[in-house]
Amino acid sequence: MKEDDCSDLTCIHRKLFDDPGVAGSGTLVHIYYQFCNKTYNIYVKDYSIHFMIDGTIGANVANNQDVIGDDLYRHLFKTTYQELVKNVIQKK
Repeated sequence: MKEDDCSDLTCIHRKLFDDPGVAGSGTLVHIYYQFCNKTYNIYVKDYSIHFMIDGTIGANVANNQDVIGDDLYRHLFKTTYQELVKNVIQKK
């Protein structure tokens, strides 16, 4: 690997959506990605969505349609991905 080539490095972007009514609670989203410096592309490798209650992170519910609905999933993932693009690509 060249010194400036990190193409095999998997990065993690995380965003916490605080629950305004309960301290230490909310939803935590992780996006595992690789970034190509040559093409400025983000390649999403995996993601997870965890509910957090009283500071304790629960199981990944990203693929559990009984727990997390489509609209909520889209909002959480899209907002986190937009922040990732802003922080990685637009700051280049």
